[in-house]
Amino acid sequence: MKSKTDAENVSDLASSGLIIMLGIIIGQILGTINQILLARFLGPNNFGLFNIGISIFTFAFIFAALGLRAGTPRFVSKYLESGEVEKLNSAIRFSLLISLLSSIVIAIGLFLLADLISIAILEESDLKFIIQVLAIVLPIKISVDILIAITRGYSITKYKV
Repeated sequence: MKSKTDAENVSDLASSGLIIMLGIIIGQILGTINQILLARFLGPNNFGLFNIGISIFTFAFIFAALGLRAGTPRFVSKYLESGEVEKLNSAIRFSLLISLLSSIVIAIGLFLLADLISIAILEESDLKFIIQVLAIVLPIKISVDILIAITRGYSITKYKV
């Protein structure tokens, strides 16, 4: 098999970098348009409540994920490459089970404390419903992210230098 020259490697790197940069720019533009439309349709008060709810959700999400979104692809690819099928299956089951349990516990806590958070701490009674809806979504979001992490673990390849 013919190896690439330095010029071909640099060209591949530049084109990959350009594609990634364009993707980031397009993502930022779409995200900005999304925020503008939300602000326009929700109004200032509801848009603020929505963003506070998303901030609380993100905070809960970080704790519920337990770092498994970053660790799972590493162990899946490691056990897949070494052919340790039993350890691979255990790593997948562990990631799914622990993240689902932690997200359910945190979601229940968030749901039950929504009244305290919204009224006693933030003095916004309308925020209670938003927090409760987002608490219900938390285990689903964690599960989807862990499944994506597992999929990424299957696609990680070892690079030749």
